[in-house]
Amino acid sequence: MKCPPALPTNFPRDSKKREFQKNILFQKPPNGESVPRDFLVWSFSSAALLCFPCSVFSKQGAASESSLLFRWNGGIKDNWRKLYDRVSSHQGSQIHQKYYLDWKTCLASLADPTEIDSSLQKAITAEGAKWRKTLRGILDVTLFLASRNLAFRDHLVNVARHQQEGSRMQAHYLSWQSQNEFIKECASIVKESVLKEIKSSIYYTIITDGTPDESHTEQINFVLRFVFFKTDEKKWEIRERFLGVEDMEKKKGVDITNLIFDVLAREKIDLQNCRGQGYDNGSNMAGTYIGAQALVLKKNSMAVYVPCSAHSLNLAGVHAAESSAEMKTFFGNIQVLFVFFSCSPARC
Repeated sequence: MKCPPALPTNFPRDSKKREFQKNILFQKPPNGESVPRDFLVWSFSSAALLCFPCSVFSKQGAASESSLLFRWNGGIKDNWRKLYDRVSSHQGSQIHQKYYLDWKTCLASLADPTEIDSSLQKAITAEGAKWRKTLRGILDVTLFLASRNLAFRDHLVNVARHQQEGSRMQAHYLSWQSQNEFIKECASIVKESVLKEIKSSIYYTIITDGTPDESHTEQINFVLRFVFFKTDEKKWEIRERFLGVEDMEKKKGVDITNLIFDVLAREKIDLQNCRGQGYDNGSNMAGTYIGAQALVLKKNSMAVYVPCSAHSLNLAGVHAAESSAEMKTFFGNIQVLFVFFSCSPARC
């Protein structure tokens, strides 16, 4: 348990512009000494005076705990009238004296722990270490399966069996919610490292491409290519890093361009440091006037557009096949069948 925070040097005036009575911070016993009231604390969030031990040990709603110095009552604020009398009255109450004694006893036990306290703390530490080790193992398994697009099998079967039998189980962290949370947290760490590399390299090339997923939702992925200096090996290295996937409802060049701008702004990547663009040969991406590359060039004339070689080779193959009537008919029938089955999941 921590000690109460230090009191401020300057207290605000109350609603009637009365000054705070700093003499309440000390009490004077019959021997004439000045003893600080160490139980008084100041809440900066609510601008109120509170009693620290009563705030910690009291139970909210107890009938006998009516003093405003209890935290759940909000503390004394906005009214310094008769403040000394109110604090003195609280200090003399039996409930305050009980909580004050509990507080001092707790501090003494923490400062000089007994053998029982020490053994209990060791047991708590060992239990925490055991569960951290268990959680690390589950996390390693989750990442291993996620990277290979595999699912939990025997693990979840055993969990379901124990739950059906009604046996008491501790947290197993094997639910799909836990797995997704693990993956999300790991992804955020990886993304943070990727962004750090990109920003340290300054200049980059952006590469995007869109494709529908199994739910027929159009998505566009973002990849950044840059030259990274490896300080430990003292050499430069060309790297490509996956930045993320975004849903894309509209396919016009201006809509894709706005999405690119939004993603870069969200990740705090300066568009003016872009030195290249890599897209497919579609008119919405490669268009000379309203394509994404042309709209990006208007914002940054240094972002040179280079068509994707793989897409260009694919177009060359398509045009070569179209020169043959037999090949065109064959691939045309394949395309019709694909469209027929892909548009209706019930037919698959």
